[in-house]
Amino acid sequence: MKTVEDIKLAEEESDEILKSAKMEADKILRKVKEDVQRQAAEHDELVVVLKNSLLEKGSLEIEQDVQKILKVASVKAEKIRKERLAKKDVDFLVKNFLEISE
Repeated sequence: MKTVEDIKLAEEESDEILKSAKMEADKILRKVKEDVQRQAAEHDELVVVLKNSLLEKGSLEIEQDVQKILKVASVKAEKIRKERLAKKDVDFLVKNFLEISE
């Protein structure tokens, strides 16, 4: 009878150990899942920050390029304006000269 009781006690202890181990494994698994989710969220936030930084940098570069283009266009427009004024002056002088010559 003692042997049967020893076996029964050993089985109960074994069941308790298995139950405890399963609970500990579940606890570890939950913690790992939480850590993975936290890391994924941090990664996503970092990606958004990096994306925003790149967009801002690109936007600044585009704005600088636009300013350069506008400056060149302004210089060209001023040159064209001066040429038109010079042509008007020449036309005016020629007209006056022709009127005086008549």
